[in-house]
Amino acid sequence: MRRLSRFRDVQVQQGMLGPMVSGHPSLAVFLEHLKSMESSAGSWLARELASFPEAEVSGAVTAVLAALLKVDAGSAAEVRARRRLSGRFRRSHLRLLALRSGIDPADPGTIHRLRVAFKKYRYLAEPLAGMSGNQDPEALPRMHQLQGAMGDIQDLAVLLRDLRSWAARSENRRELDPLTRLLALRLGENISSFISAASEMDSFVFPFGHAK
Repeated sequence: MRRLSRFRDVQVQQGMLGPMVSGHPSLAVFLEHLKSMESSAGSWLARELASFPEAEVSGAVTAVLAALLKVDAGSAAEVRARRRLSGRFRRSHLRLLALRSGIDPADPGTIHRLRVAFKKYRYLAEPLAGMSGNQDPEALPRMHQLQGAMGDIQDLAVLLRDLRSWAARSENRRELDPLTRLLALRLGENISSFISAASEMDSFVFPFGHAK
């Protein structure tokens, strides 16, 4: 997953910087560097996908589905499962609020940690929200937007870090200074906008309670 994340970062950075080359010609060298990294990562990814244990994963999913089908609607087993599910969501939601309270605008890493936890929470909620007591039809779309805002911040923060690191080792540092300042300003604006919207997390609650 770490390698896949890095592979994605390289592709996202090329997409973000491509339109800026005309105003910052020295970026062309950095883009070539990114293309080389993408090529190496792509070769590794092709090998990994070729050996992916698809049959093993499919078998595990089938076993889980078979176990779920044995739970009768309205049974004591379903009531217990709903209680456990509510507890899981409650604990996860409290963790989100704790991470949100620890956000430091000067440290994008604090938002990234919230994003990772929020992503897991959202992916758990998406297939189950219809079974919960949360009947807000806009809850999931708003969660998607909020996760996207945190993703944009992470993409910018990683790009800024990588570009600064590369520029420090190259002969183009002075030429790239205006661009890094522009990206840093954009990052600050995105962080401020996200912090203003982060209070929405209070409403992303999914209680399950007893079976009807």
